[in-house]
Amino acid sequence: MTDGSSGRPTVCPPHRRAPLAGGATFGARAAMLAMLLSGACQTAPAAVPDNQVTFDQVASKWTVGSDDTWSVDADVSIRAPKDNPSHVVRMPLTWSTGTEKLEVLQARIDKPDGRSLVLPKEAIRDDPPTGDMYFHEFTDEDRLIITFSNVETGDLLVVKTRRSVFHPRVPGGFMAAPVLDRGVGWEETNYTISVPADMPLHYETRVFDHQSETIRDRIVHYFHAPKVPEQTREVTVLGQFDRLPRFAVSTFRDWDAFAAAYASVFTPHAKVTPAIAAMSAKLTEGQTDPREQARLLYEWVRDHIRVVPIPLEESNPEPHDAEQVMTKLYGDNKDHVVLLYALLAARGIPAEFVLLNDTNDSTIADPPNLRPMNHLILYLPGFKTYVDSTVGVAPFGILPFTELGKPAIHLNGSSGLARRDIPLPASGDTLADMKTDMTMEANGDVTGTTTTMARGAFGLRLRGAARAMGENNPGAAATLLRQHGTPGTGTFSFSPPTTSPPTGAPPTGAGDDYTVTGTFHLDNHAQLLRGGFFMLWTGLRLLPRPGDTLAGPMFLPDIRRTEPTFCYPGVQTEELSMTLPEGRALGGLPPDIKIDNDVARYRSHWATNGRQVTVTREFQSLAPKLVCDGRVRDEMADTLAKVRADLVTPVGIGQDSLPPSPADTAKQ
Repeated sequence: MTDGSSGRPTVCPPHRRAPLAGGATFGARAAMLAMLLSGACQTAPAAVPDNQVTFDQVASKWTVGSDDTWSVDADVSIRAPKDNPSHVVRMPLTWSTGTEKLEVLQARIDKPDGRSLVLPKEAIRDDPPTGDMYFHEFTDEDRLIITFSNVETGDLLVVKTRRSVFHPRVPGGFMAAPVLDRGVGWEETNYTISVPADMPLHYETRVFDHQSETIRDRIVHYFHAPKVPEQTREVTVLGQFDRLPRFAVSTFRDWDAFAAAYASVFTPHAKVTPAIAAMSAKLTEGQTDPREQARLLYEWVRDHIRVVPIPLEESNPEPHDAEQVMTKLYGDNKDHVVLLYALLAARGIPAEFVLLNDTNDSTIADPPNLRPMNHLILYLPGFKTYVDSTVGVAPFGILPFTELGKPAIHLNGSSGLARRDIPLPASGDTLADMKTDMTMEANGDVTGTTTTMARGAFGLRLRGAARAMGENNPGAAATLLRQHGTPGTGTFSFSPPTTSPPTGAPPTGAGDDYTVTGTFHLDNHAQLLRGGFFMLWTGLRLLPRPGDTLAGPMFLPDIRRTEPTFCYPGVQTEELSMTLPEGRALGGLPPDIKIDNDVARYRSHWATNGRQVTVTREFQSLAPKLVCDGRVRDEMADTLAKVRADLVTPVGIGQDSLPPSPADTAKQ
């Protein structure tokens, strides 16, 4: 199975948070309860409008010991869902058995008349999570279920827990970063964090306010969030950590201290054993150039180690040993980096573990924290190159859009500070170019060829699409044409998506270009031969239209022009041409478009050559940084609006002196 957008090969993910059957109207929003009661920092899915959830009172008290272990005493009350015909609510609580211990001290229902109904012990039962065949190798998560019966509107569901963390994921420090999801309502939210007086606690807040006081030999920090109303619909691009109320705390001095501590978790598992050394020598046999050796080792891990897509904080705290991963031929992202690190080390090629977020969060907290980072890759300082072997079609040194420009932590870095930003490639290194050439027959049928060439992150998308659909798959072509509103048939042809750049090619640029060609046939367009307007079709288009992605989402409904988005430097071009039947001619050409500003350039040009009409479009993003906001976002939004209008500009077949259509001739 492959993620078509990134080309990341996967095995089936574990199903740890599947909705509970029978009366589980509280549904997946119980994940937020699990966070609050656990001291973990996950956020909850958005609430369903007719089943709104409000956290009435949240009180979470954290006590940090001098040995960097801590406990969390949580007291949370939740208003019963209004739409709950079964009157039963089931809430799962999860924890990591290898790092912490969980106790449910009390669960009760507080009635509006003042009564409190304490749940019996049998209402709290173990419910071990289940998953695929790989699940228990990659997580030590356990789960219990609290079942509230006879729940009525107006009730408060109260849960008190104590969680003791005895083995932090990052040794030698304490950290936390809760986020309040606006998919639920928050009436009163209070966190209390007590640390030894000689233990510095660094903090950062958004919406939360902070106070502290010294009590005997401890400093107590209070974090309070005012009422946060539920917002059921919010059209955004950036992630929750970028946008929502949160705070972050950490006892690590700085990111360098955090990096050294977290690196100690990985380096023992990346040892060069005799088996690792033998495999590394075999894979690079006959090759003396270090960069080529690194490429060969990277590609072997990429192509042979299946990916188990489990989130970093839900997986086991430590990776498997590199030799074990090499033998079993599967692993999560932690396993990928320790194996590739060891294979490289066997050839004397240094590498650094790199921690980042590969989803839609663009910032990290100033106090060192694991959240929101969720993924590990490698940096090869000798070649100034980042590599991610979990992206199953990525050429050596090419990263997907989700990793470009992101803040990252080099855990065992010897080449500078731990905290860095992954560079955004030069504009010419992120390229999408599409050419569709069509011919309309006298009966209205259309045949054509679409050739798409892509480079860099667009190249990964194109390779991923090719891998997902497979060659000689007419069903994939028919599905794509139908999605574009032009039903028909077709086929694709392309080289294997994992094709390597030629030896000696540069790390980016022409060396990673990838091309897919498709031929297609469209029926039932004879009505246009009577004269009428239509847009030139895009054929077997596999990548976004010019402007989309590089300047933000072009076709995301209802997004505000002031809402920050991701932007990337790059170039997108398309050329669409149509040859009309004998005797047909266009009634006129649309005007050319030219846009130039500080953040983007756009050109649209129409031309005719006999019966052939062609439009060429080129969009170049000059985005100065990963996130477009403020004036830059305003200019990008204005540019996108103009480009979007140009993409749907129609052309018309002239109605003057039209010869009779085949349908008219048949009637005579």
